[in-house]
Amino acid sequence: YGVFTENSELKKYGLGIFLYLELLKQLGFFFLFAAIIGCIQMVHNYQEDGLSSYPSSFSLSMVKTTLGNIVSSSQSLVLMHSIISGLGNFIFFIFILHWIRFSNNIVN
Repeated sequence: YGVFTENSELKKYGLGIFLYLELLKQLGFFFLFAAIIGCIQMVHNYQEDGLSSYPSSFSLSMVKTTLGNIVSSSQSLVLMHSIISGLGNFIFFIFILHWIRFSNNIVN
């Protein structure tokens, strides 16, 4: 029962087990995609120079990945961050709708 294989054989053990494992698989793909989207934002935040006056350390490197490292809040930058956040929320909403339809089709 791999990630890229069909789990329909598990229906013989009950729909609950099948739906649970299918949900885990689909959530794994969703969070992988969400992590990739989040990494784009983190890399862009890290490349800004808002915290460059502080001495380099591991904790500073972690803080540089946040919005706190951005000093020039141009309209295009704010728009980019808003679009990326909105895209993640929209994809999660689509995932929820997909899962409701998928599970209803399996149960019926």
